[in-house]
Amino acid sequence: MAQLSTLGVVPHPSMKKLIISFVGLTLIAGVTMAFNVPWNHSERPPIPLPEAYSMATKALGTSATRFYCVSAGVGKSQSYDGEWLFSFCATNGDYKFVFIFLDKQTKPKVYDRLPPT
Repeated sequence: MAQLSTLGVVPHPSMKKLIISFVGLTLIAGVTMAFNVPWNHSERPPIPLPEAYSMATKALGTSATRFYCVSAGVGKSQSYDGEWLFSFCATNGDYKFVFIFLDKQTKPKVYDRLPPT
């Protein structure tokens, strides 16, 4: 029986890497979605939206004048108690993401891109 390489059929070496990468990314996405718990909308967040927004702009510091809020939402992806997530954008296309934690003890966190959940 002839080998595939003697017949001129050589599997591309990056195909195996591609398949492994695809399987790995699929597993990571599944785990991420499993831990991204939506907020129970029948419960009122312990920090009201206006107060959370004020905390988010304060966390941006001096760059708050360059950024404007494009979205806000509440969920449970970074902490057990949940958090507000504010997305800010600047006219040059830069982004800032601010997490306001609902436990009222954890300091707000500012990221240039979303962290893994």
